[in-house]
Amino acid sequence: MIHSDAYDERRRKRVTKRIDAERHELLKLKKQLEKIQFACLPDAEAVAQRITPWTFHQITIRLQERPVYYPGRPQADGVRRLKTMRYGLLLDFSPHEPPIQQAREAAGCFVLLSNTLSEGTGSISAKELLTIYSDQHMVERNFAFLKDPVFVNSLFLKSPRRIEALGLVFILALLIWRLME
Repeated sequence: MIHSDAYDERRRKRVTKRIDAERHELLKLKKQLEKIQFACLPDAEAVAQRITPWTFHQITIRLQERPVYYPGRPQADGVRRLKTMRYGLLLDFSPHEPPIQQAREAAGCFVLLSNTLSEGTGSISAKELLTIYSDQHMVERNFAFLKDPVFVNSLFLKSPRRIEALGLVFILALLIWRLME
């Protein structure tokens, strides 16, 4: 695992955008669901159960009784006649810190595979390995030619042995090309 500051900054911005997008979606969901009035309590509970958990936010759902009264003024003693009882949902959400922290920590890390030792004699540290790898930009640019879909997708071979042989020929051609450069 290698941690890169430049890579970290770009990926952290992406994580922040994902958190903001999720918050925006939750605000829209909250606005939609709080408008709905349910005729019975089981309907409201069923909708509350169907709300799935979100990645970066914790949601708390409360059921609210919404009485509907007959039109007109209250009686002399101040009591209004109840026509029916409706039910609604109240949604509250807050950032859930453990997944946010985990996403931010993972943002700047990437895996660099190598057959060099990480411990013992002849070992190379992760930073040294990244430096060596980043100095090989010419090799990677040349390999991009071999990985180009325009070039590779036009090849049709019948057996895996032929594909392997053609790959070997391409690598040898690339080796000769690098030596000529």
